[in-house]
Amino acid sequence: MNILACREPCLLLEAAELVYALVNDIPPENMTLPGEYYLPVEAVEAIRAEACRGLSPEDSRLQFYFRGVPVGGIAERLSCLGCCLVYSSVEVASPDVDDMGRALSESWARRRREHYRINGLDPFSLNIDPVEDDSFSTLSGEIARLSAPAAYKLQLVEVFSNFDRHLAAVTELLRPVAEALAPLLAPWVERSVARMREWETFFRENSAQEFLAKRGQVKADNLRELHIGFRYFSPLLSPIHVDEKAGRVSIHMGIGIRPEMEVHKEQPTMDESRYIVLRMLANPDRVEMLRLMMNRPMGVPELSKRLHLNSGSVFRDVNSMYNAQLLLFQPENGKNLYSTNLNAVSQTASDLVEYIRSGEGQEE
Repeated sequence: MNILACREPCLLLEAAELVYALVNDIPPENMTLPGEYYLPVEAVEAIRAEACRGLSPEDSRLQFYFRGVPVGGIAERLSCLGCCLVYSSVEVASPDVDDMGRALSESWARRRREHYRINGLDPFSLNIDPVEDDSFSTLSGEIARLSAPAAYKLQLVEVFSNFDRHLAAVTELLRPVAEALAPLLAPWVERSVARMREWETFFRENSAQEFLAKRGQVKADNLRELHIGFRYFSPLLSPIHVDEKAGRVSIHMGIGIRPEMEVHKEQPTMDESRYIVLRMLANPDRVEMLRLMMNRPMGVPELSKRLHLNSGSVFRDVNSMYNAQLLLFQPENGKNLYSTNLNAVSQTASDLVEYIRSGEGQEE
């Protein structure tokens, strides 16, 4: 397997994160964490102030592209049109703004020439996957199935129907931020070289497929190339793009993510995302879906037929469970299949027990 470690930051994506934070009034402390390789809060604040100098969060163009919209199934991050465009494909091998713009345009054009399905909204963009059958579908029809506000779905149709025009508009909005950002990030990029070496060593000594399954909810049996690049803002998030035909997986790796197979917690916690998962597991239909997908990977049509449920409801449940890391995505022969992520289910149950038991011996 060929590993391509991209040491230059993807400036278009880093600029998008800064503008997204500016428009949605996200405090700098929410864009980093204390610890090795993370940017200190004061550095994030200073970099954003300098790179976004002259931008007004009330600007109508910034509001249109970067104002966040709550979307079902996505926790802790709002969806926005600008991010949907620049994260429509993960192009870590194209760190230059214009190179990335061309790569994104070519990727979208290639998808439009093929049969595809939109399987939901993840925290960054549309989940778009190719299919090999001849079933007829339209962009508007695919987007109509999403669990999102009606007005936002209309905007998504507008933006993705005129992809190149809107991508060019977003690129020009972000270009001055990206240009200012390059020297500001340079010291932190230099510091991160040691962390990139750690990742290169990790993937030489461990299975990339196992890592992707455990940490990224992706099954990639046909993996021939792994592209990794670092992200410096919102550093715990890692967008992943799977190109099944090319046998390539690209990860925009959060600088705060350690090269480990498992996530190790220092103390038991139960944040809101865990409660969201527990609420999902309290639904009998979803539990039955998880039981069926333990036997073999399944798609929405088969699950709907087996359980005698409305396909729209099953689609929303599958999308929500995938975003909650309860399912592994497994493309196969052009079909969008999912299998149960038993490790995630077990981890949720273990976290609940550990958290409850952490109160043993404590007095009122």
